[in-house]
Amino acid sequence: TSGGFALVLGMIAGLIPASQQIANMGAVGLGDKTRGGGTAPVILRTQRWLMQIQLAITTALLFGALVLAQSYHKLSSTDVGYKTERRTAFGFALTGPEYSEQAAYRLFVRRYQDILTAQPWVKSATVTVSLPVEDVLWSGNFASEPPSGTEPEIRTENYYRITETYLETMGLTLLRGRNITERDTADTPRVVLVSEAFAAKYWPGENPVGKRIWRRRLGQYEISEVVGLVSDSIIGEPGNGVRPVVFIPMAQTTALGRFGAVIVSDLDPALVIQQARKLLWTLDPGLVTTAEGPLSDRLDRVLAIDRFESRLLLVLGGFALLLALLGLGGLAARTLSARRTEFAVRSALGAAPGALAKMLFLQHARFVIGGILLGLAGVWIASRFSMLVPKGVSLDSPAPYGATLALLLGVALLSLAWPLVRASRVNPAETLRY
Repeated sequence: TSGGFALVLGMIAGLIPASQQIANMGAVGLGDKTRGGGTAPVILRTQRWLMQIQLAITTALLFGALVLAQSYHKLSSTDVGYKTERRTAFGFALTGPEYSEQAAYRLFVRRYQDILTAQPWVKSATVTVSLPVEDVLWSGNFASEPPSGTEPEIRTENYYRITETYLETMGLTLLRGRNITERDTADTPRVVLVSEAFAAKYWPGENPVGKRIWRRRLGQYEISEVVGLVSDSIIGEPGNGVRPVVFIPMAQTTALGRFGAVIVSDLDPALVIQQARKLLWTLDPGLVTTAEGPLSDRLDRVLAIDRFESRLLLVLGGFALLLALLGLGGLAARTLSARRTEFAVRSALGAAPGALAKMLFLQHARFVIGGILLGLAGVWIASRFSMLVPKGVSLDSPAPYGATLALLLGVALLSLAWPLVRASRVNPAETLRY
């Protein structure tokens, strides 16, 4: 949506000065030949008004480009909390009739993970129900243990179903307590790991290890003991920020047949996929792998739209700046042509060349600054009501406003450079000859 809006703004910002510049070049040529121009003041006022509109549009376009570029830079440099280097991921689904029972799921996951971790080219591997990047975000109803005789305060939180190799494979850190193990099965007391954000939300300032959490599922409560505290990580897009997360042993929960695997290896990702697929087929030749590739590619795809929109707006913003440069320069040249005789008379009466250039500069500075401030005011007002705020940036920050103002003022000064030089070089004898 923002990309389409940017394209419309870019077209408008281009059409106004393009048509104006064509007229300007013809008028400037006529003024040079007649030594005095003759442009009607009403025409110049109309052109200045149109130029202010163009500057306001260019300001909005450039502001959007800078904000989106800043947003993309922050998102792409955000520490997501898990590692993607040398990690290859893929998915598969167990949908046959032989997997109709949860025990069959658990047995298959255990066997496949053991086969993977036994390979000499595998440093670490894990099989899980979901991955933090570009995957389904599972959520459940959780609560801390309530006081005796009271109902728990249920909240919706994200959770992962994992095995004991998940933390090592994903590069997460166990901060307190213990990891889940193979001994945490459906026949043993329920245990969970929680993230730092979860612990801070439910037990601020306390050690969560040993606490109990309640999970409401199918109308009943499942009570689990917290055995470990895990470092925070970001689920989904980097702009989502850190969320509270619960890590449940896969052997103590249900799965729906859709799984993902992550393998840490120094081999080429394509070779890792090839070898992992062969090992998968030793257990079930009919399985199909999906979403194959480096884990870093998944994160890159999540940022693809932000990257495209920021680059599109930067291109359109640069194009609008170029057109503003041409439009302002042409308008200044036309104004000089219209006031050439006046400047010649002032020079003959003793006006200094710098004073003439200053007159032209002040005349254009007023409407240039007015157009820029109009655009910035429009952006600020729109930001108060818009729900489409780029992730990772604040529209209340003065940085994008200051950068936009500085860039446009720089372009305005550059566009006025040659007309100001010409204004300071007006020759009264030559101009007033006829």
